[in-house]
Amino acid sequence: MLVFIIFAVDNRAISRLSLFPLPYEMDAPLFMVALAFFFFGIMTGYSYGAASGHKAKRQLKAEQQRVKAMENQLEATRSEFSAAQQLAPKAAAQ
Repeated sequence: MLVFIIFAVDNRAISRLSLFPLPYEMDAPLFMVALAFFFFGIMTGYSYGAASGHKAKRQLKAEQQRVKAMENQLEATRSEFSAAQQLAPKAAAQ
């Protein structure tokens, strides 16, 4: 917080902002312009990070479902193999 206060005190000069093709102009202290762009950058980065995190979370959920399906398939195969082994000695004895 102290850094922002020092920055604001040192950059009190008025700067004119204009949107070139449009006839709009605005006068604002330089520190407000700089801080506005700083916070805009932070929000843009946060939004991008949140979107990437959502995509990763969705991919993780899909992979977890795939693993669960494979575990179920493995358990079914083990059950079939176990049943086949139990029947094989009985068939050989007869």
